[in-house]
Amino acid sequence: MLEKNFIKENSKLPEAKNMVKIETTHAVYRLLYGSHVESQDDSMMQGTDGLLVEGTLDLNELQDSPDRVLGFVFSTPQMQKLIENARDHKKPVYFVDRPFDRSLISSQSKDTWLEIGEFIGTLAFMTSATKGLLSSAKNNERISRRDFLKAGAKTVAAGYLSTPYMQAWLGGQNQEDTLLRKADRAVIAVNDILHPEMYGQILDLRNNIMAEKAEFVALKTSETLNRKPIFVFALGSDHTRVEIALQRTTEQRVAQIKSGYTGNMSDLRKIVKLEFLSLLKHQKDKFKISPIEDPNL
Repeated sequence: MLEKNFIKENSKLPEAKNMVKIETTHAVYRLLYGSHVESQDDSMMQGTDGLLVEGTLDLNELQDSPDRVLGFVFSTPQMQKLIENARDHKKPVYFVDRPFDRSLISSQSKDTWLEIGEFIGTLAFMTSATKGLLSSAKNNERISRRDFLKAGAKTVAAGYLSTPYMQAWLGGQNQEDTLLRKADRAVIAVNDILHPEMYGQILDLRNNIMAEKAEFVALKTSETLNRKPIFVFALGSDHTRVEIALQRTTEQRVAQIKSGYTGNMSDLRKIVKLEFLSLLKHQKDKFKISPIEDPNL
């Protein structure tokens, strides 16, 4: 009877233009995409069993200064209202991203400067390809087939090189029904094919990590509730392919993670569970942090 009432109560889920619903073996997810600097609608938390969030945590700092670390997370515009809702309704919050790793951050910052140089080079490459064609056309000069094909090859190459920057520019388009968001998703899909060396190492790796941890949390929650749980999963808008990662098997996700992750695996297994202990106004910020380990990793 309780299960029937639960299903009836949650048959009409709230709608949002930046939300995608996914059902997997273990859970129903409301994937809430957004920019980290924009507030989210907390009505998406209605009828859910908890909140899953993207975002790397320094596990050592979390142990030493939990109030300071979590205070920073709570003040992040994208997460603020969602976490406040979880607190007010005493719902758990799970941090399912990879742990903060200074060596990885250092490596990525170096890559950023390389990417800036690549982008400038890409613009120059495309400009040189089109300049000759436009000049010839303006002067009514004949263009040899060889020169035309050479310019075309340069343009194609420039297009190939520019797709990561197109994704960066389009990133942050939140509303799923807009033309820009459709273009954003298309470019992400293209990058997955054209640039596995770039996309796979950064975004797809994290997508698999978050999806694996989310499904592990869902499995454990379903064992307690005796039904599939419903979670809001708050993500940056670049992480649309987490939808694919959630549909993969555990074995597929773990194989991709272990082939690409270079950090500490014992830290990677950890999921941080945040529980709010009291609904009393003067104690509303009292919380408990529980580490959970995903044995699949």
